[in-house]
Amino acid sequence: MVRYFSNEYLYYVIKKFSRHQLMIASNPMS
Repeated sequence: MVRYFSNEYLYYVIKKFSRHQLMIASNPMS
């Protein structure tokens, strides 16, 4: 469970966070 959490979930969070940061960078006014 821990390995799955630290592997799949972490990758998902990083990917989602990366996209979120990209949106902020693209829309600073938002």
